[in-house]
Amino acid sequence: MHKAKLADLRKWWESLTFHQKHARRAEFNKFFNFLMAEGLCKLESNPFTTADDRPRLLEKGRPNKRRQRLSLEAYWVIYEKAGELGYEALQIAMSISMLTTMRRADICELRFDKHLQGNHLRKTINKSEAQRDSLAASHLSFNLKTHQQLGKLISRAKELSLRNYHCPYILSHTPKQRRTGKTKNHICQVSPDRLSDMFTEVRNATGLYIGLPKNQTPPSFHEVRSLASDRFKRMGYGVKSVQQLMAHTDERVTQAYQAGHGIDYEEISIYLDEQAIGREF
Repeated sequence: MHKAKLADLRKWWESLTFHQKHARRAEFNKFFNFLMAEGLCKLESNPFTTADDRPRLLEKGRPNKRRQRLSLEAYWVIYEKAGELGYEALQIAMSISMLTTMRRADICELRFDKHLQGNHLRKTINKSEAQRDSLAASHLSFNLKTHQQLGKLISRAKELSLRNYHCPYILSHTPKQRRTGKTKNHICQVSPDRLSDMFTEVRNATGLYIGLPKNQTPPSFHEVRSLASDRFKRMGYGVKSVQQLMAHTDERVTQAYQAGHGIDYEEISIYLDEQAIGREF
């Protein structure tokens, strides 16, 4: 093993099927961490790492499929359809992601009593905290007086919370089956998986992505975050600023999020409906 070279690993790795790679990757990540800690491997870094702040010498094994980018036009079609289907929580989640670039899990975790501190919305990003310690993690803070669009959005979420049995979470939705469990503390809490299911249901209801080629998949909720990063780029923010906002440790990851949109935002002003935020992008 101490004589192994990256070229040898890559040749063997690429001979595996996707499912074989998927079954092995996590254990090889642990194995090479052990080898390198013991000085038994001369590679510069773990070739099976999934961390953003280290080079990934071997890419994840994935089927040859490409997820569609979410266009600004499609965003608004999905947003409006969510309102028609009674998924106001999804509209709020899409808006928060567009304004802050927060991930799905971070948005679902937001609470009025924990993350709303005076006139500030504050959140420590989960993935950043998992990769680093709490002090070094990315901490986002938004002054709601300065970020008036976000402030109006939080007010709207409070009104929705009152209708949803005083749910303490910023995202709230009364389900048909009212029950809690290991993943929910309140019957109206929206879990990350439920949010994804809402987005998929609404996206499919729009009919926007019918007839995609077999090697392409429609956008998921995560593509809202990608659209948001491209929006900030088009507004003139540098990659370093957007990288910090998105809690990426490598600016190449941020650039990958921004790539492939091809949208011209100049002279585009789109407003949410009267029951939403009343802001322009």
